Amino acid sequence: MLLLIFFLPTVKALSGFSVIKLKVPYSYLVSRTPIFTSTSSTSFNLNDVIYKNCASKMCIAAFHDNSSKYQLLTDVQNSCTKAPNCLAFTESQYNIAIVFMNNTSNECSANTTELLTEKFKPKECPAKWFPWTRPNGQIWCHMISSVGRTYQEASDYCQGMGAEMNGFQTVEERNAFIGFLKAKPASSIISWVYIGAKRSCPTDTCAKTVQFQWQNGVSTNHSLANDNFYSPWWEGLGNCLGMLYYKEGMYDDTECVQKAAASCGMLAK
Repeated sequence: MLLLIFFLPTVKALSGFSVIKLKVPYSYLVSRTPIFTSTSSTSFNLNDVIYKNCASKMCIAAFHDNSSKYQLLTDVQNSCTKAPNCLAFTESQYNIAIVFMNNTSNECSANTTELLTEKFKPKECPAKWFPWTRPNGQIWCHMISSVGRTYQEASDYCQGMGAEMNGFQTVEERNAFIGFLKAKPASSIISWVYIGAKRSCPTDTCAKTVQFQWQNGVSTNHSLANDNFYSPWWEGLGNCLGMLYYKEGMYDDTECVQKAAASCGMLAK
C-alpha cells in the first residue's frame, strides 16, 4: 500500500495527463503490453517513465501484492506466447489500477470513467461455445458441430458464422478443448473431428516429413499441429487434420473429402 500512497500524489501532478483510479478488469490487463515493472524499493524517475511511454497512447499502472508493486502497461495488444500470460502477477494478487490519458491525444470528458468501464468490459463467446484465454490475453472461442461434412464444407460452415476451423496456441488450451470434446455424448460425435490444419503437397499424398500448418491465423504455434498423432493410424495419406474422439483427442491425418464432425474457433467479441 505504501507504493500507491506515494504514487497517487506524484502522478496527479503530471502536466497534460488525466489520471483515473479504476479497477480495470484483469481480463483486459492480460491483453496489454507490459513496459515497466517496479516495486517500492526500485529507484526510478516516475515522470520520465510516464512521459516517455504514455504521450501518444493510454497507459495503465496495475498495482498488486497489497499495492506494494506495480506494472506499467501500454494500451496495445501484446504478442505474448508464454502460458498463462506475460503479466508479473496473478488475478488474485491484483488490487487496483491507475489509467493515464494524455489530454492532447485522448478525448476526456465528464463521463470518462463510464467510457473506460465500457471499453474494458470483457469480451464474450457466443452461447454454448467454450472460452479459453490465450497467453496474449485474447479469448478464443471453441465450438463443435457433430454434422458430417468434408473439410471444405466444414470450413464454409465455420466462416458462415464469422469463425474459422479451430486451432490451439498452447498445450493447455488443447487439453482443455479435449475435455470439452470428451464431455459430448459419444452418440453425437463422428469419430473424427476436423480442426484447422492442413498440409500441401504436389501429389495426392504427402510424405510424413511434410508438416501440417494452422490455417487462417487460428494459431501461430504450428508445432501443436504435428505432435499428437495416434501412431497406429498415422499413415501420411491424408492432407487434413482430425482429432480422434475415441483416442482422447489424438490426431490422425485424414483425407479432406471424408465426412467428419468439425470444430470452429474465433475471437470473443
